Amino acid sequence: MNDRVALIIGNDNYSNVSKLRGCENDCNAIKKLLRKNDDGSHNFTLDKHINVTNQSMKRLLAEHLNKEYAHLVFYFSGHGYIDNEGGYICGVDTSRDDYGVSMEWLSILINESDIREVTVILDCCHAGQMFNIESGKGNFATLRQGVSFLAATKKEDLAEEFLGRGIFTSIIEEGLKGAAKDIFGYVSIAGLYGCADKMLSPIQQRPVYKSFIDRITPIRKCTPIIGRDLVEELNTIFPKENHRIRINRDILDRKKTEFDIDFETFMKLQSFENASMLEGDTSKSLLETALYSRGFCQLNTYGRYIWRLVKKREIY
Repeated sequence: MNDRVALIIGNDNYSNVSKLRGCENDCNAIKKLLRKNDDGSHNFTLDKHINVTNQSMKRLLAEHLNKEYAHLVFYFSGHGYIDNEGGYICGVDTSRDDYGVSMEWLSILINESDIREVTVILDCCHAGQMFNIESGKGNFATLRQGVSFLAATKKEDLAEEFLGRGIFTSIIEEGLKGAAKDIFGYVSIAGLYGCADKMLSPIQQRPVYKSFIDRITPIRKCTPIIGRDLVEELNTIFPKENHRIRINRDILDRKKTEFDIDFETFMKLQSFENASMLEGDTSKSLLETALYSRGFCQLNTYGRYIWRLVKKREIY
């Protein structure tokens, strides 16, 4: 059994509607990043398909969703369509007689799958219709536990291409490279949504994120912002989460000082500063404070959150 598998489908060469230019390029970029982590370790086993028909897409989805994977990622780049009956992701032979794979059918298939975690990423028009049911009382999402969904567009939006790439997938690519990583280097689907939400302005296509999970499973591991060994020293350097450390020039000169730390610890503090975990009594950096004035530093809100994780031994 393969624990982690990614099914990647990209359609450019449509027969009955306008051709696209960026979908194969998008798939190649996603494939490269999901295959391995930054350190070269294996991540997902890849199954990539380009220019796939409606029937073939249905077959591939059914085959994968009937397996016993620990985690399946499904990525699609191509045309999407919506009508009064619902939404569709379109194979290259999409037509008025067969729009493509019904998003409702796919939602049901995913919700009935025994795969513990399923992540769906759609870069197509109207993608936000996925996992969406309309009733007389409004719209609501239908996801079973373990399912996460990230869409390039709301159900009424159109996805855009630029210079042979989908704009949304280009952002996701940068997120997988590290723009979406947390302090330990983990990239999650929530982090990718954060990147897309910030990069796509309110007047452009808007991303959609839906999730029903009891834990966040990374989909890629990048180089950490700060080393794990150093993070585990946080409780030693800061005995209490609101502990203040005094700073002055004697630390840099490696002199005996009445202040709280030595030069080696000061260098560690700079790593915490680079990870956006510290705040001080001025707007100056630690180095400026040490060179030109006296002051203190302490953990900020994010730093105290990491401190508590270390204290509870919940750093993974």
